[in-house]
Amino acid sequence: MLRWKIFQSRAVAVAWLVFITVLFLLPGSSLPRDNWFTRVHFDKWAHTGVFAVLLFLWRSSFANDSKRLGLTLIFWATVYGFAIEFVQKYFVPNRGFDVFDVLFDVIGGCLGLLVCCASCYGDRTTIKDNVKRKENEKNNNTHFDCNDLDSFRGDCSLLRGRKRDKE
Repeated sequence: MLRWKIFQSRAVAVAWLVFITVLFLLPGSSLPRDNWFTRVHFDKWAHTGVFAVLLFLWRSSFANDSKRLGLTLIFWATVYGFAIEFVQKYFVPNRGFDVFDVLFDVIGGCLGLLVCCASCYGDRTTIKDNVKRKENEKNNNTHFDCNDLDSFRGDCSLLRGRKRDKE
């Protein structure tokens, strides 16, 4: 589970979306024209990284753990990627449409979702399990069976009726 609350904030996800939109709408003349950037395909790496962060932030801002949410986010990221490319082609000077930018947007989005899922569920607990455990601790229900949390790897002594020693 993500321990830092900042990643669970939709405000951070919206702020990142606004920030990258401004970056994507910069005129082509304000971008670096160094030969090194073209040799390493820097723009493709940038698209991948930006969309990885974007989908990581959006995915971590939602509490549910459905697979449908991930697919919905990928869909909207793809729509956003196409929209940005069309805006760049028709409204931003010295910029054009590149279908490979959209491809790398989708790849970055998938990477962001994978990182989010790995960081959220690396301990193999699900959000529902954590909510159930926290509700039990809050209600101090000592008759809770640890076997209800089939993937819980934590200390079940509190759940079995023994209070955890304060360290």
